[in-house]
Amino acid sequence: MISSFSIWIDFLRDEETPEQERANKTKADLVTLVKLHKDSFLVFKFLSVLFKKLNDNENYEKCIKAAYKINPKDIEIAREFRLYKMRKDKENRGGFLGFKIKK
Repeated sequence: MISSFSIWIDFLRDEETPEQERANKTKADLVTLVKLHKDSFLVFKFLSVLFKKLNDNENYEKCIKAAYKINPKDIEIAREFRLYKMRKDKENRGGFLGFKIKK
């Protein structure tokens, strides 16, 4: 999808605008695209990278899952999805060897 690439390239190239401002503009543009093209792998992939950069874990989770569902054979997304699941499992397990330590 050409428009998602151009939006992402603009985000990466613009070094004059503060990163937070660029990220918010790029996020708005990509969210608009995802509403128009609900099955676009690249839009979900770029959004997941952006949400991870913004520490928006809830939206990162949604986008990484959607991207993986659309194209599970993409190496980067498969790796990110696997790492996401490992972090989530570790967070749910907690403690040493899965045992929670009482304080």
